[in-house]
Amino acid sequence: MVGRDQEHIARLKKDMPSMLAFHCIIHQTVLCGKLNDHFQQLMCKAMKMINFLRSQSALRHRNLRKFIKESDATCEDLLSYHNIRWLSKENALSKLWSIRQELTSFLNTCTSLNARQFQEMMSSSKDMSDLAFLVDIYGHLNDLNLKLQGKNKTIINTLPAVQAFSHKLELFLVDVKGDMLHFPTLKAFLDDDEEMVSAKLNKTEEEHNKTEEEHNETEEEHNETEEELNKTEEELNKTEEEHNKTEEEHNKTEEKHNKTEE
Repeated sequence: MVGRDQEHIARLKKDMPSMLAFHCIIHQTVLCGKLNDHFQQLMCKAMKMINFLRSQSALRHRNLRKFIKESDATCEDLLSYHNIRWLSKENALSKLWSIRQELTSFLNTCTSLNARQFQEMMSSSKDMSDLAFLVDIYGHLNDLNLKLQGKNKTIINTLPAVQAFSHKLELFLVDVKGDMLHFPTLKAFLDDDEEMVSAKLNKTEEEHNKTEEEHNETEEEHNETEEELNKTEEELNKTEEEHNKTEEEHNKTEEKHNKTEE
């Protein structure tokens, strides 16, 4: 049907070269959602963390659900990711993102080597900002996929949605470098991260100012002590001079006494 040389579509294109042909328009949108090396590695690491917490150990999964419930989180559990289900990526990432703070605290209680690797990812501002970007962009891809599915959908209905999304990508490229109106998760994270960095800088500056004040107080005490030492040294010198003077007078008196005896 869709062969390049001898099938039905190829023969039609000989008569109508400008004709558009699609094997599966939904499948093509999924191919457009493929990730590059860095984001693919980050996505794999996130999915491995979900499997580590949810699937590898029933005890760990129960403890996680109990921990999340006690933390009053927005959801009670992680969502498993299935590669054959196109819509599950965004859902799994959204669940993970909504309880990321609880997950970070729970991973700190785990002692395995894998948990330490996931802790590094959760504590990295770069990885978490990229993960927030994936949450937003997969949300947009999910919206597109839902528009392409359903009963009585034909190429006439779905092609405008794909073409509109291709134009949106150009808008997203500009927006992600600007106000990030179409990337609310990323914007919220960067704002929080900026506030956190600012708070850390303010705290560091306060600690520095406090240390500097303590240093100044110590320096003043040192100067006062040095002044007291100098004053004491002057008094000692004065006392020594008086002692020497008294000793000289004593020697003179002794000389007079000796002369008187003679």
